[in-house]
Amino acid sequence: MIPAGVQIEIPIHFVHKNPDFFPEPNKFDPNNFLPERVVGRHPYAYVPFSAGSRNCIGQRFALLEMKSVLSHLVRRFRFE
Repeated sequence: MIPAGVQIEIPIHFVHKNPDFFPEPNKFDPNNFLPERVVGRHPYAYVPFSAGSRNCIGQRFALLEMKSVLSHLVRRFRFE
């Protein structure tokens, strides 16, 4: 149990590099986020926008902005 008034720090960078959840943690692999790989993973193994009651207020905006940029790229370019 953590006593009242104690400050703790969670090193998110190291949480995201945990080899128990991400094989080859220093290599970018988008397949780490495929549904079949996410199924057994702890929900807080990857928290790019924080989690819980103090969640990032910009999360929804960031995701909508990402979709908007991706939509723009798909309309303008042909990907192979």
